[in-house]
Amino acid sequence: MTAASAHFSARASPSALIAAKKMLGLAPTAHAAEERVKAAFRKRALELHPDTNPGPGAEGKFIELQRCFEVAMAAAAAEPPRDEEPLRREPFRRSRAETSHITFEEFLGNPDAFFAAKKKAREHDDALRETLEREAAAGCAADSSSLEELRDGWREETRTSVRATAATGFKQVRTVRVRVTGPGPGDAGEEEFEEWAGDNGAPRRRMLRMLPGRFELARVTFGAVPFTSETQRRNAVAEFGRLSVAKKRLVAMFA
Repeated sequence: MTAASAHFSARASPSALIAAKKMLGLAPTAHAAEERVKAAFRKRALELHPDTNPGPGAEGKFIELQRCFEVAMAAAAAEPPRDEEPLRREPFRRSRAETSHITFEEFLGNPDAFFAAKKKAREHDDALRETLEREAAAGCAADSSSLEELRDGWREETRTSVRATAATGFKQVRTVRVRVTGPGPGDAGEEEFEEWAGDNGAPRRRMLRMLPGRFELARVTFGAVPFTSETQRRNAVAEFGRLSVAKKRLVAMFA
């Protein structure tokens, strides 16, 4: 038992008060108003409660925390108000407390209030996430697909979907799936990638699946995309024959 545990009356010694404030995460020598002490206790109670922090001595730590709270509250009530930095709370935390409808007295006097508060907070988080996902999805474009007939029985199919979820930070992410198929049985290859706008507005891309080299070469050889190098043209001749490359050249000349 610490000094704070031994003295939890309104006349606690200075050392007990300092120990109590340290236990609550408050500045040991600074004045703390009742509202600040309550807020510090709520935070530490969520950290040290035996149900969320099981382990040896967990129950004893939580009891000691309650006694430190009594010491700090008694000191706050006994001292006259002083000018101090206003209590800062994150808006999300405040909205949680407002949603739970559980008073501070109920939290101290009712063991089930802790679980009720956790349930209410979880429900609030789920509802907020669903709302944000619904609003983000409303601004997404509809799924689309296109089919391009290449030469000599080759085809290129593209499917695009746009999603915005909590996993993407509610940013719109475009997923593109490309499937290239040939005239032969089992002649098919696929690629998949994601595109989105970065924080600076620049386009970003992440490859999820690469198109095999043969099908990437087929997309160029039998499509309207020009060869990017002489090496690529020679590879096309070796893979698909001179006639296929000659046809591509003739189509480009008369297009």
